Amino acid sequence: MIPTPLSVSVVVLAVPNRDSHARCFASIETSDIGKDYVVRYQPEYLPAREHWYQTHLFAARMPTDLVIVLEDDCMVNRHILWNVGTWLWTKNAEFKAGWLYNPGGRAHRDEWYDGPSEWSGTVGVVYRTQDLAVIVDRAWTRVKNGEVWDLCISWAACKLGRIRMHMPALVEHMDEFQSTVGNQPAVGVRTSYGTYDETWRRPNWHRHGFLDEYGRPATP
Repeated sequence: MIPTPLSVSVVVLAVPNRDSHARCFASIETSDIGKDYVVRYQPEYLPAREHWYQTHLFAARMPTDLVIVLEDDCMVNRHILWNVGTWLWTKNAEFKAGWLYNPGGRAHRDEWYDGPSEWSGTVGVVYRTQDLAVIVDRAWTRVKNGEVWDLCISWAACKLGRIRMHMPALVEHMDEFQSTVGNQPAVGVRTSYGTYDETWRRPNWHRHGFLDEYGRPATP
């Protein structure tokens, strides 16, 4: 049996004319995403935090089961749509966000995040599309007051459910590019510390996929 992946959209949060774009977009288009993604550039008239909020509300209206929000200084796994679309844990009732980037390599396996509710590294995050508007609205209550959006949206996801860490990491941060909004992350969380795998593809059966090794539907 071959699992039927959930449908997945991809939205990129971006600022115009950033030096990272050539490599980032080439990585995306080399993957199974191809050219089927939306880049949301920050307009000149809109503050960065408003752009972040509006982009997430846009992502919440995508016509798919899941939506990946990427930042414009990332590299992605070549089979990212397949790997996310067949990830068992997106069907779990507690799931509210899936970290595809592993900040500082802190996760060692595919597991629930059980650290402080304010978690960093939103370089690549997947949400159930139907949940995202509620999550981002709660996060916005803090983002609009000047707090760091990575921490705010992880806080909101943890208040509403749980965060799952994907292993291996399916998204990597380009460490050489500085933050465009002044929220420079600590050195220890600027890469996935070797846990990113550009070519990994989930087998048709996998303990974190839809089917077990006997071809039976798995229960999250």
